Formats: sequence, structure tokens, C-alpha cells
Amino acid sequence: MKKKNQQLTTQKAELSKTRVSAKKIRSRLAERLTRNISINVGSLAAEAIPWIGITTIVGVTLMDVNDACNTMNDINELLTILGEEPDESTTKEVCAYHDQIPTVGELKETFGNWF
Repeated sequence: MKKKNQQLTTQKAELSKTRVSAKKIRSRLAERLTRNISINVGSLAAEAIPWIGITTIVGVTLMDVNDACNTMNDINELLTILGEEPDESTTKEVCAYHDQIPTVGELKETFGNWF
């Protein structure tokens, strides 16, 4: 009986740690999503202005990709906490979009005649 009680106490402590970790991840995700929405809504007016809009769009898109990458890392951390295998291939795929975003200079070269 004493051994069973000790096992239950250990399980309860582990579950408590898991809950705390999951809540921290949830808080990071909620903060990231709220910030992302605020920046996207706040950037709408600037995106409509020629040249300034290009820079704004590139900057906000880079932020979106970085946040998506961080979110995937958080999801993998949560999976690990829950004893599941993290999905590293999807995380790498999401994070790789960072290298596909053209620079402001590249966009100006491509679309400079439109303005």
C-alpha cells in the first residue's frame, strides 16, 4: 500500500509539471497570436502606400513566418511533454519558408515599373 501511495504521489507531481509546462506553451501561443493579429491589422494602411507598402509587407510576412516556425517548435515541445514524437519534418518545412521570402530590393526590381 505504501509503494502504491508513493507511485501515485510521483504520478501526481509529474502531471502537475506537465500541466504547468502546457500552460506556459499556451500562454506563449496566445501572446504570439494576439501580437500577430495586432501587427497585421495595424499594417493595413501602410501596405497601401507605394514603396513603404512593399517594405511593410515583407516585414510583416517575415514576422508571420518566424512566428509560424516558433509555433511549430512550441507544438513539438508540447508533444514531447505529452510523451509523443515531435514532427520535426513539418517544422523544418514551415521554417524553410523564411528563405523563400524575397527582399525589398528584389521586389522593387521585379515590380518597380508598376509605380
